[in-house]
Amino acid sequence: MKKIIKIFFILTFLFTIGCATQQEVYQVGNNTYQVLCGGMLGGWDVCYSAAYETCPNGINQIGKDQYNHPPQWNDLCACYLYPVDRTLTFMCR
Repeated sequence: MKKIIKIFFILTFLFTIGCATQQEVYQVGNNTYQVLCGGMLGGWDVCYSAAYETCPNGINQIGKDQYNHPPQWNDLCACYLYPVDRTLTFMCR
């Protein structure tokens, strides 16, 4: 029973981390924007969703960068976490 509880908390923790992805859109120039979106379980789809919310008529992608942080030990789940930062730069059509 204790093993099931531990697994439940680990899965809940990982789900929370995955859902806590950033989706911050910044205007960095004339009709030029950046979406900062990171998260271990999220992907580029989170970035593109935020971009298309900003530009409903479509986007022209300028740049796409991803930084994988070194593994970080987490005592709560007794596991390594692999944080990721993503940046998508785009213009509205």
